[in-house]
Amino acid sequence: MNVMRPSLHYYMDDLAQAHASIRKLNGLGVKTVYPGHGKPFRSSELPRPGR
Repeated sequence: MNVMRPSLHYYMDDLAQAHASIRKLNGLGVKTVYPGHGKPFRSSELPRPGR
């Protein structure tokens, strides 16, 4: 989401899957992210995925 700044939502069922999705977006070369909540943002602003 991107309401104040790009971040993962505080209520998440599967944090590991969210981090895997961020890694996948980075690997696909996505330039712009269009979240379900908030404004579009550059992929360089994605939160760093945990392990």
